[in-house]
Amino acid sequence: MERSSRLKSPESYSPSSNSIPEEDNSTQAHQFQKLQEMNNSAVISTRSSFDSGYTGGNTHPIGTSTIIVERLQANIRQLENQISFYQTQLQSSLQSRDELSEEMLGMTLEMDKLRKECKRMQDTETQLQKLHERYQASLEMLGERTEQVQELKADIADVKEMYRSQIIEMVQKIDQLSKK
Repeated sequence: MERSSRLKSPESYSPSSNSIPEEDNSTQAHQFQKLQEMNNSAVISTRSSFDSGYTGGNTHPIGTSTIIVERLQANIRQLENQISFYQTQLQSSLQSRDELSEEMLGMTLEMDKLRKECKRMQDTETQLQKLHERYQASLEMLGERTEQVQELKADIADVKEMYRSQIIEMVQKIDQLSKK
């Protein structure tokens, strides 16, 4: 989830501005640093103007106090714009945090699901291995039984042949004895 935010200078914001600035974090930090420098220089400038115009009494001309008031009003507008800017940034950050929290929750649930699936796969592989071992043992036993059956069939065939030959011999002996 990529977000790009573009920062506008706080002076360009009106207190009613609802747009969310967009730009990457390094640029945001750079802009923030510039804003602080501008704010510090404006405050120092106003103070020095105020201090230099102040002579210890109410003897400075009306024009000087008007300039000071205008500068103070400009500083107030600038600070209001900065507040609006920072509120917008805060709103954007909170929204991003909420989105990332939801995404993290989804990923955590998916990770738990995948862990369970992995465990089930490992159990299935173990069962398959045991089944394969039983199959191999059964094949060996079947091979042994097949050999025994073949040996028994061969023994039966030998016994049959032996009985035939004995019967033939006996019949021949009986024939010979009966001819004598």
